Amino acid sequence: MKFDYPVIFLDIDEVLNSREYFHSRGGPMPPNALIAQHGMSLAYDLWDLCPRLLARLRNLVNETGAKIVICSTWRLGRKPADFHTLFTLRGWALAEDTIIGCTPRLPGIRGDEIAAWIEAENFDGPYVIIDDGSDMLPDQPLVQVDPRIGLSQGNCHDAKAFLVAREEQR
Repeated sequence: MKFDYPVIFLDIDEVLNSREYFHSRGGPMPPNALIAQHGMSLAYDLWDLCPRLLARLRNLVNETGAKIVICSTWRLGRKPADFHTLFTLRGWALAEDTIIGCTPRLPGIRGDEIAAWIEAENFDGPYVIIDDGSDMLPDQPLVQVDPRIGLSQGNCHDAKAFLVAREEQR
């Protein structure tokens, strides 16, 4: 299959939320209105996504035409459609085909899971990994996020440069 778009492999914890966000949001519990509207489990997930950081990701996707593959532990027990719902409810009305998959769970490091998805999908396009961790393979393009602040404008700039530079090399 020929891919005509770049891919962002996305971690969520400490990328779309941060230590700074957790300290500023008014406590660990979602507001009662959020719980009443969405139920406890979904309310917690929504409460854990920082709207400001999600907006940065949205801008990056809009500027690059990238699709998203979830590589976060949040993927466990979820489908791409679940993330579409979460992101939409948190303020990003993304297209149905923006989140195209989740990496498989494998023993080893996250980089192995990303490599497995690339091989299984026969993906040959440009990509970048956005993660607060560093457990990637040496040749994988990583934008490492500071967990204290989450996805920064600088991280988005670096990710965009990776995606554009790799696209121009094709």
